[in-house]
Parts: sequence; structure tokens; C-alpha cells
Amino acid sequence: MKFSTFFGKSEKPDHLESISDTDYRRLVALVKSELSNRKVKFVVDEKKGQITFPDLRFEMGLTNLAQMCQQAEKAQWPEMVRHFVAVSEKNWSSDPEAKRIPEFDEVKAQLKVRLNTVEFVTATTLPLLTTFDVSDKFLTYLVIDTPQEVTSVPSKSVEHWGRPLPELFEIALQNCWEQDPVEKGSAPVGNGVEFVTLMGETFFASTHLLMLDKHFPAPPEAGLLVSVPTRHTILACELTNKMAAAAFSPLAFITCNMYEDGPGSVSQDVFWWHNGQLKPLILDIGSNGAKLLGPDEFLEVMQTME
Repeated sequence: MKFSTFFGKSEKPDHLESISDTDYRRLVALVKSELSNRKVKFVVDEKKGQITFPDLRFEMGLTNLAQMCQQAEKAQWPEMVRHFVAVSEKNWSSDPEAKRIPEFDEVKAQLKVRLNTVEFVTATTLPLLTTFDVSDKFLTYLVIDTPQEVTSVPSKSVEHWGRPLPELFEIALQNCWEQDPVEKGSAPVGNGVEFVTLMGETFFASTHLLMLDKHFPAPPEAGLLVSVPTRHTILACELTNKMAAAAFSPLAFITCNMYEDGPGSVSQDVFWWHNGQLKPLILDIGSNGAKLLGPDEFLEVMQTME
């Protein structure tokens, strides 16, 4: 559901609504200029936020770059674009060192789990990611986080390491827990109900959605309502009574607005976290509020709450 006002057709991806058309065009122009200097043939689809390299059978997206530039001074954009292109160049460079797969021990402490909007991935870029089956409402994938860059881990690297995915997932989550802490706060929303906030400047604050058991070691029997609108914010509501359970409506509106505003949008959905599992609520959101349609298990829990 869109909550922003529509003022004509925008030549940018829908999930980058928070960046102005003028700034997006400026960013695209910087990318085109830098790629032209690399003497490589490319085609930019501004509406999709994708750059295709026909001769190289390679494609890259502009979402991450746009979101990072949004948080930086415009004077820093040219250098950020140069770095972005230099990192991406490793995918088409003929330099053997650029294509070398790092050994597992070299990157073990840098492995992390990243959450992103599902719009981040395309049929072309999906094979370049090692994804985890967490939810179809957001993208969960393995990355290497260094002071210079965050790069996705392709399946060929995982095959080279010979490590099972569940082991890599646990290692990467633990790295996020130790290296990317978030601040826990609260925000009252009325009727004696409050939302718990987990926030941080790190790009991996949203990953704490997958570590709720550490933040809520003794959750209510009914669990929590949670959302992850952006990479910097998680919202939660402990289901201690019926009023808390009914908070899905304000939580849905706040989540959708934060998702639209960005930066680093992840998901517009509200989830029920129960017994360590995340289940998306089925909501019909209108101008007068949100109507709960499911899942049936959650509806049954609500009926038993006082």
C-alpha cells in the first residue's frame, strides 16, 4: 500500500521514493560518467535501477548506492560512485587477483547476514547471492563486511569453503551480534501499550530481527508482533494482553510509512514472532485502519487473550 501522494510518473524505482527525482538523476549521471571512463559497454534502466553490461552478461543494481548516498553529503557522491564502480568492476575484470575466492579463515570474522527489500534482487543478480530461507517478505543473504565495502557472497565461494549453510548462517549472525549492536528503547502508543524499538546506525541493525530470542529471552507466551521497515529499525510489541494484540493496526501504518521514507527499506509487513518462528500477518489496510485476516493460528490466540 502506498501512502505517499503521486505527482506524475517518476523515472526511478518505486522503492527509492525517499530520494528526489533530481537527486536520483544526478546520481545516475555520475554512475554513467564513471562507467564511461572504464571503457565498458553498458545500458542503464533508470526505472528499474539496473545497469546491464551486454558484452559481459553481467548486471548490477543502484539501490544500495542510492541509499548510501542519501545519507551522505552530496559533495561525497562522486567519490562514493567511484568506489562503487571500482568494487563492481571485480565482477568483470580479467585480473586473476580480482576474481580470487578468499579462503574461509580470511573472511570468517567478516561474514554477516544482510536483510534487504525483495525488490533488491532480480533474476540476473539472484545467482550472485547466497540466500537463506527465512521469509519471502524480505531478502536474507550472506555478505562480507569490511571497512571498505560490503560485498555479497556468491554460491561459488560457499562451495569453495565446503561449509554447510546453517553453520555459515550461525557464524554470520554471531558476528552481527558482537560487531553491530543496537539500542533498545520504547515508545508508548496508547491504551497502556508500547512498542519496543531496536535501532542502530549500522546496516545490520535489521539483522537483529533474526536474533529476537537474545533481545527477548523471556517473551510472553503469545509472542511478539514485529516489523522491520528499514535496515536501521525494528519495531516490536509484546503480546501481553488483547490491547497489545490489537496494536497490529498502528504498527502496520507506522511500518508502511517508515518503509516509504527509508533509507534502506526492508519490508512493509507486520510479523508474528512465536516459538522462534516469524509468520507474516494477513492484513487488509485501508484509510480507516488495518483489518486482521490471518493467519488462523494468530486469530485463535487473540480470542483467548484478555
